Amino acid sequence: GKAFDASDLRFPIIEPSGAFIMTRRISLEGQKMGNCIDWDSPEKCPCGKHAVCVAGDFCEVKGWCPSLGDHNVDKPPAEAVVEDITGLEEAVLKIVAGIGFPSIDKHFHVAGATEGS
Repeated sequence: GKAFDASDLRFPIIEPSGAFIMTRRISLEGQKMGNCIDWDSPEKCPCGKHAVCVAGDFCEVKGWCPSLGDHNVDKPPAEAVVEDITGLEEAVLKIVAGIGFPSIDKHFHVAGATEGS
């Protein structure tokens, strides 16, 4: 197996102020420019003038092929490498919140933690 550190498990940073823990990683190497369905935002037929309808359902557009996106993540292309991240059962997510009171003083900031943390 591979070892992942904290920065690996938080990539990509989708919401900078949120918490995201990666439990599955899908990577796709060897993509080439071509015509395929853009699975990030698949376009249904009928297609515009720069696209071709395939299998009567979706439009093929110019882009990086094979495409990997939100709409085919459950059935990725055969070339994709799927890694399920294991060993997170004992992981602890520590959240420390803080609040600032600029109307009281520009340096007055309160950060708290729970007892025993």
